[in-house]
Amino acid sequence: MGLLLCATIYVVHYRNAIAKLRSMGSPSATMRADTDAFTFVSGAGAATLPWSSVKELWQFERVWLLMFSPAQFSTLPVADLSPEMQALVTDRIQASGGRIR
Repeated sequence: MGLLLCATIYVVHYRNAIAKLRSMGSPSATMRADTDAFTFVSGAGAATLPWSSVKELWQFERVWLLMFSPAQFSTLPVADLSPEMQALVTDRIQASGGRIR
C-alpha cells in the first residue's frame, strides 16, 4: 500500500509539473544577474530575487541547482554559463550566506 501511495504522489507531481511547463509556452528561460539580485524571465513571467534567497548551490557536472528551500530550486545548465557568470553566482551566494556544495 505504501508503494502505491508513493507512486501516486510521484505521478501527480509529475503531471502538474508537465502541465505548468506546457502552459508557459516556450520552455526556455533567461537569467540576468547583478551584484544585488538575479532575475529569471520566461514565457510564464519574470521573477527577481535577492541573492540571500539562495540557501545552497549544488554544483553538478552539467547543471547547478539554486536551492531556495528543500522543495524549491532552479536549474542552471552549466554549458550556458560563462566563466564570469559562474564566478558571479558563486561569489554572490557565498557573500549572502549561502552554502556551496
